[in-house]
Amino acid sequence: MKSLLHAVMERLDVQSANIEQIRTDVSKMQTRLEQMEKKMEQIESHVGGMNQVVGTMQEEWVFFQRFKDRLDQALVQEEDWQAQITQALALCSQEKKDALKKFIDKHVG
Repeated sequence: MKSLLHAVMERLDVQSANIEQIRTDVSKMQTRLEQMEKKMEQIESHVGGMNQVVGTMQEEWVFFQRFKDRLDQALVQEEDWQAQITQALALCSQEKKDALKKFIDKHVG
């Protein structure tokens, strides 16, 4: 009976040690889980900040795209204006050539 009691006591000691190890492991897991939750909160915070930055960048992109469109439109208008000036100068030059030719013909001929 004594050996049976001894065996039971020994088995209880082993089970107690196993239970204590499980408690330690659970405690470590809880600590790690808390750390992971904190890291997840930090990541969520960073993602939120990045979303704000991306939103701001998209707004700026739209602004710059509109600005570029206005510059392109102004460039087209300036090119049209330059073409009109060139045409006007060409007409003036032809008129001046004709007037000079008439002047020369009148005085030479």
